[in-house]
Amino acid sequence: MTIEEKNIIVENYIINLAHHLNNQYNNIVSQKQIDEAISMYKNSNKDLQEIKEEIDELANRLIENYFKAKNNLNKIGNEIVKKHKEKDNIKISTTPSITDLRREKKRRKKEKIFKMSDIERNMHSAIIQRQRMMKQKENKKEKTKVKEYKTSDNKGFIDVMFGSIISIIIGLIIFSIIK
Repeated sequence: MTIEEKNIIVENYIINLAHHLNNQYNNIVSQKQIDEAISMYKNSNKDLQEIKEEIDELANRLIENYFKAKNNLNKIGNEIVKKHKEKDNIKISTTPSITDLRREKKRRKKEKIFKMSDIERNMHSAIIQRQRMMKQKENKKEKTKVKEYKTSDNKGFIDVMFGSIISIIIGLIIFSIIK
């Protein structure tokens, strides 16, 4: 095999691997990194299999660094949320589940109703029915608002994209700090 043929095989291997990693890990490999890897192995005297193994090792290290940066970013985000919740005197670990809250609410409601007189029970039932009707009307209004929002403009899409870009920038900053 000539050196030119080996260069073509190595270049294609690097490009295909980078494409695969970028699809799997949200553009983890930059064009600069691809170019550096190609130039590093261009005209190498090493065996083709050895070159592929080294490239795979570089890819594995890149993935490890990606997950380390992602975990660090998550830890930082969790710490910020924790500090914010501590400021508001909210306990993170003792938050009851939604099911527990619903059970407790039903239990209290049954106790109240049991203690009521017949007139109070009838009034309570009427109030509950009225609340259900109001809730149904609100749900209908919200559904129409959602339809109007989806058709009126793309503000939500822009907000999501801006948030994603900010997250990527923060991740890159942390990734560069870790290196």
